[in-house]
Amino acid sequence: MLTRKRLLWATAVLVVVVIAVVTGFVWHARQQAKTPPPLEQPTAGVYRITQHPPPGPGIPRPPDLIVHLPPDGRRIVAMTMSIPDGDSMPGQAWLSVQPSLITAVHTYTVRTGSRFTADGLDVTVLHVWREPDPAHDAVDIATVPAR
Repeated sequence: MLTRKRLLWATAVLVVVVIAVVTGFVWHARQQAKTPPPLEQPTAGVYRITQHPPPGPGIPRPPDLIVHLPPDGRRIVAMTMSIPDGDSMPGQAWLSVQPSLITAVHTYTVRTGSRFTADGLDVTVLHVWREPDPAHDAVDIATVPAR
């Protein structure tokens, strides 16, 4: 038989456990909803490439970004990004560049500050966004015509 004092202690412990569980669920839901902040100022040549799954098994997903480079207008560059599974490469992403719709894809392992040149574009990685929900991962890049 529980004494009144033990009953109060048991109730207090139960209340603390319930509050901790509810707080944990709320925190987890907020973390899963986190997305990168919007780009500060839309600037020519600055883009955000997002990660999203392919439309179905065996169906390639469309590129996240297609850049036309006027002065020559003939150049199209398609870019997609993906984040390695798990934390084997924290702060890094894979950026795939396809210089034209019929050429091979080149994949670069990048992190914030990485620079590379691909088919007449100098690309600088401004930020790699790794969010709790991988569907919200993104890479911000700046592009300028290569010299």
